[in-house]
Amino acid sequence: MNFDPNAPHFVLAAVTRIYADLPALVGADWPQVQPQVDTYMMQLRAQPNQYLPMSQLLGLLAHYEPARQRMAAELDAQEQIGKEIIDSVAQMAREMKLDPAAAEGLLAAAFARMNWQMQPNDERELDDLKAQRYGVKLSDGGADGATITGLSNIQLDLGDLSSIAGGFISAGVGFAAAPIAPQLLPFAVLGTALATVSTIYKAMKVTISVQEATVFWGIIQGTQGVPGAGLYPDSILSYTNAERTQRGLAPLTAPQVNYSLERLYSLGCLARTGESYRIDQNYTVKD
Repeated sequence: MNFDPNAPHFVLAAVTRIYADLPALVGADWPQVQPQVDTYMMQLRAQPNQYLPMSQLLGLLAHYEPARQRMAAELDAQEQIGKEIIDSVAQMAREMKLDPAAAEGLLAAAFARMNWQMQPNDERELDDLKAQRYGVKLSDGGADGATITGLSNIQLDLGDLSSIAGGFISAGVGFAAAPIAPQLLPFAVLGTALATVSTIYKAMKVTISVQEATVFWGIIQGTQGVPGAGLYPDSILSYTNAERTQRGLAPLTAPQVNYSLERLYSLGCLARTGESYRIDQNYTVKD
C-alpha cells in the first residue's frame, strides 16, 4: 500500500510530536509565533487533509532554521518507518472493519503520540537501530537533507478515547462499522506502535494483528504497568477477554492467547520466565 508521507496529517503528527521543543527551536520569537502555530494545528485537527493550513504552518516554521531542519528530519523518519509498516496497519484496519484508507490516519495518530530521540549526525542506517533501547508509554482513555539515523527512547501515549483519532481518523476516512470502530481505535493505535517499535528493533518488517495488540493490552491492565511484573497465561486470558468484551470484540480462546504470547515473545515485546510473561525491558509502560 502506498502512502503520502508529506500529507497534512503526517505534518500535523510531526509538529505535535516536537511541539514541546518548538520554543527552543524558534527562539525569542516563540511568544509571537505560538498563537499562529496553535491556530494552524487546530485547523488541521478540525479538518484533516487541508493543505492550506499545512503549507502555512510549514512556511512559518521555515523562517527558523533549527525548526525547519528538525521538521525535515522528523518527516523523513516518519516516511522511512511508515514505508515498512503501512501494509501491517492496513491489515489491522481491515480486521476492525475499517476502510483500509484509515491506515494512514492510524499511522499518523500513532506518530503524533510518539516521542523519540534523534541522532541526525550519526551515520548509521535504519538496520542498525535494533541495538537502541525503546520505550512505550501507554494510558487508556490510552538538519537539511537529514535522514533517520538513530532513534532511542520511543514513547507512546494513547490518550483518551475521545481524542485518540482527532485530526487523523475523520472526514475522508470512512468507517465500515461505525458503532464498533471508535472502541477499537486504541487497540489499532497500540498495534501500530508495536509494529513500529518491533520493525526497528528487529530490523525487519513486522505485522501486528488486533488479536496480538489486545493480548499486550491485557498484560498492561493486569500488571498495571509495574516494571518486571509478570502474569501467567490464564490471567492474561482473563484480563484480555475483559478488555475485548468491553470494547465489543469476541473473547479469545486459550490457544489463541498462547499463540499471541509466543509471537509477542519472539518479536521482543514480551519477556518470559518459566510460564510467566512480562513486558520486555525495552518497553516502558506508565499510567
